[in-house]
Amino acid sequence: MTVLPRPEDVIAHRPPFLFVTEVTALEPGVSANGTWTLTGDEWFFAGHFPGRPTLPGVLMCEAIAQIGAIALLTDARFAGKLPLFGGLDSARFRRQVVPGDTLELSVHLGRMSSRAGKGAGKAVGGVFGALTQTLDKAGDKKPTMVITPVSVTPPKPIAPAVESKPIDPAQVSVGLDRAELVKRGGDPVSLTSETKNSKVIETFSYNTTTHDVLEIKVIDGKVASVTPLSSKKRAPVAFVLN
Repeated sequence: MTVLPRPEDVIAHRPPFLFVTEVTALEPGVSANGTWTLTGDEWFFAGHFPGRPTLPGVLMCEAIAQIGAIALLTDARFAGKLPLFGGLDSARFRRQVVPGDTLELSVHLGRMSSRAGKGAGKAVGGVFGALTQTLDKAGDKKPTMVITPVSVTPPKPIAPAVESKPIDPAQVSVGLDRAELVKRGGDPVSLTSETKNSKVIETFSYNTTTHDVLEIKVIDGKVASVTPLSSKKRAPVAFVLN
């Protein structure tokens, strides 16, 4: 297709819930590529999180679904239909997506029928990772979409990355700055984030040089608690944000 449509000319989504900025490649019924550029003015950044705007991972999944819907609905067989999510399985994310980042979105549709179909897609940018998605139709009463992870080679980071490595428990103490924690331990094997009473609370899990797992709670940029977790094996190498 030589003339690429605007996203809003194909799918029903509209701001503030339109998460495809531009369609960059399209083969109707087969595949689609696009981008989502985050300006920082998006409604969700104000509350997720105050002082540290971070794209919710579930919205990255939605962006993949939207570019997939564009690939689907430009096929004459499904034009005018309404594909919807029906489920989300095991979505995983690496790093954080912040204002100024651009996500590169792509979906390749598999076999499609009048009732269901599957497609594989990914989003690469401030977050590096990939998701496969199973989308069910094009107009049935119960369309579904399921997203599960697949492996992908991460893009080169804009800033120098800190190498992931086991952390020495003796180098972590209450009051340590978050930046120094990351410098000493590299990327954690997992990280959760929440906001309570206007405070950003993060819980890091690090493999240690003593072959245990260290759970570190950081509140507003300072280490608030350090808890060794006895473990016979290392924590799984999965980085979940949200």
